[in-house]
Amino acid sequence: ARGNFLRTLRPAGIYEKSMAWWIWLTTWFNSMFVEYFGWDNLIYISLTYALGPLAFLILTSFRHYAVYMTSFAFRDPPIAHGYLMRDAKLYKTIALCHFVCRLL
Repeated sequence: ARGNFLRTLRPAGIYEKSMAWWIWLTTWFNSMFVEYFGWDNLIYISLTYALGPLAFLILTSFRHYAVYMTSFAFRDPPIAHGYLMRDAKLYKTIALCHFVCRLL
């Protein structure tokens, strides 16, 4: 990784420029993924999906309430507001998708 990084500081040829672009693109994608979704949420959602449809429905539908309760109940250490809102919005969206799928 460090060798690729050092080669992309001052790219000379097409290969180095494409590697610089690729490193920038993957870094940007990773930061956007963490900002809007999060690796821990990916693991949780994947594991609940692997448990089956009923477990997925139960464990993801009410998760946003658990996120609210745990963050408001335990104020020490201070919570990161961005992560709180990211997780709450993500699980609320999943809960609403479950609700719409059940209605249709």
